[in-house]
Amino acid sequence: LQLGQNKIAVFPSDIMCMLSELRELQLYKNKITEVPPEIGNLVQLERLSLASNNIKSVPEEIGTCTALKELYLSNNAKFNSLPGSAGHLRFLQELIIRKCPALKQLPSTIDELSSLKELDIRAAKKQVCKITPEVNDALKKLGAVVRGGVVKKGKKGKK
Repeated sequence: LQLGQNKIAVFPSDIMCMLSELRELQLYKNKITEVPPEIGNLVQLERLSLASNNIKSVPEEIGTCTALKELYLSNNAKFNSLPGSAGHLRFLQELIIRKCPALKQLPSTIDELSSLKELDIRAAKKQVCKITPEVNDALKKLGAVVRGGVVKKGKKGKK
């Protein structure tokens, strides 16, 4: 379903409930501000592009889209969180979150993405997204290419 570049502000959740067999959903370059939890109904989805919208996050239910191989979230200036459930996306090969300056860190579950080949979190200017050394090492062991981000240890003494 190709719906890119259509000035769509809302993708109706009731429609998502009817698309359980959908394999590809292109919603790039729209005006979407929120991804409804019903995205989790798209269990056959292999490719999802939400790039160039106005979303701040994707819901926990994204973790039930276990067939997902490609997820594009780039150019969402306010995008600031990927849920821990993203670690359930075992077939995910490409996770592209470029030019999302509000994204400061990735969930620790990112190292569970056993099929990941490319993680792109490059910023337009200064790299802001932090990756723990443990996650960085785990991704390297998987053979994933990590583009962008800053590998930093957490501050000692903070809880």
